[in-house]
Amino acid sequence: MSDRTRTEQAGLGSSPDVALDGLGRQLFVLARVGLLPAKILERQRASEDLAMVLELVTAPSPRDQAQALIDLLARAADELGDGPLGESVRRLYGTEPGERGLPYQRRHAAAAYAWDADIEVASYDRRYRRLGIQALQHQLLLLRREQERQTLQATLTGVYLPPPMDPSEDRPNVAFRRLGFSAEAHILSGSRSPAYTDWRYHDIAVTGREQRFRVFTQVEAKVALEPLDDTVTIERSLGANRFGYQVWLVRFRELPELGQEIRWGVRKHFLPPRLQATDHDWLSLAASQPGVIAEGRFTVNYDNAGEQPARFAKFITPKMTLPNLRGPVWPLPPPNEHRQTVTFELLTPWHSHGIYWWWNR
Repeated sequence: MSDRTRTEQAGLGSSPDVALDGLGRQLFVLARVGLLPAKILERQRASEDLAMVLELVTAPSPRDQAQALIDLLARAADELGDGPLGESVRRLYGTEPGERGLPYQRRHAAAAYAWDADIEVASYDRRYRRLGIQALQHQLLLLRREQERQTLQATLTGVYLPPPMDPSEDRPNVAFRRLGFSAEAHILSGSRSPAYTDWRYHDIAVTGREQRFRVFTQVEAKVALEPLDDTVTIERSLGANRFGYQVWLVRFRELPELGQEIRWGVRKHFLPPRLQATDHDWLSLAASQPGVIAEGRFTVNYDNAGEQPARFAKFITPKMTLPNLRGPVWPLPPPNEHRQTVTFELLTPWHSHGIYWWWNR
């Protein structure tokens, strides 16, 4: 018997994870494991390959966390609707309580049948299984960001809330790919939070047809933008999107050509009133696209601050989990009198990277 035949009989089929990122691959593993807390915890203890999907939810105990993940996934699957895509995803994961203990082979066959009664399982794997997992991943992230947005808006009630943006304006910068960046936050006397941050970007145009770029920042304060050079102009503020980000439309003075590398920058001024972090703060960038960013640098400049932070750390944490640090953290050497800098290479997609500091030991 060939290795391929053994694999197919084991219920794995041909792997659909060629075009899936880390979260998508873990969702594929979760489909095989099944939506039972005991099975999820057993798999995580044995191989730790469900860490990213479990980080989508928080709970007081591991079992509660596994159950919260099941509830979130079932809700996301329901959000996919009544068509063949949504029905196939629900069959593959067994989101109904009576289906959650079914073997993967049975759920797998049911998922193919839900898409097309005459389709062969192997053909379903090639055409649709990856599509279903990608759709589920997208819906999970939408639900997670909506939860974060609601929490953020509740926190900011009475402080500052930008007007909502037109949903038709809310779209990613798919015409450009980020190669690198640097960010320098300046803390001035009288405040523990940055007064402004200079962001400098190194991008490449991947279509040669787009002259505008959207700049995102979290709704943590009223922010004003200005260009750092004559490469771009600030066209207008678009308001706040439903994920809790303020968005501005920036226009390149000249249309970037296909394959052209562009270096440009903006200064973000944080205007009062601002929600202040009294004992800690951070400077971060969320790598939100599937591609890896080659390099990035963060600097905290406190040359003109009234006091010096007590300690710093470099961190990577899953996107939308700040201020909690749920990934690797590296303590940094004692800071000097003026600034502290950290660098990253190959920034991980769907994770926030940055520098964290504490004012008290």
